[in-house]
Amino acid sequence: SSKWDETPYRYKIVLSMALSFVVCNMDKVNISIAIIPMAADYGWTPTTAGFIQSAFFYGYLFAQLPGGWLANKFGGQRVLPFGVALWSIATAAVPFVAGDIRWLSLSRLLVGLGEGVSP
Repeated sequence: SSKWDETPYRYKIVLSMALSFVVCNMDKVNISIAIIPMAADYGWTPTTAGFIQSAFFYGYLFAQLPGGWLANKFGGQRVLPFGVALWSIATAAVPFVAGDIRWLSLSRLLVGLGEGVSP
C-alpha cells in the first residue's frame, strides 16, 4: 500500500484543490506574458492585444453565477474537474489558434468560463 492510499481523504481533496488553483493561476496569467511576443509576431496593435486579454475576463464574468449554482447543485467535486478540463483544453488550443484573433479570443473566453465555474 502506498502513502497516497493511506492519506486521509480530506487531505487528498485539499491537495487536489490547491494544485488546481495553482494551475488555474498559471493559465490565467500565461497570455499576459506571451502577448508581447505574439503581438510582435502577428503585427497586432495594442488594442487588439488588449481585446484578446480581456476575452478571458468576459468568460470569467459570465461564469460566476452559473458556476456557483452548479457547485451548489452538483458539488465542487463534480464541477471543479469540469472547469479544470475546460480551461486546460482551451489553453492547450492556443498554439493552434494563435494566428486567428477570433479563435484565440474564443479560446481565452473558454479559459475564463472554465475558471469561473470552478469553486
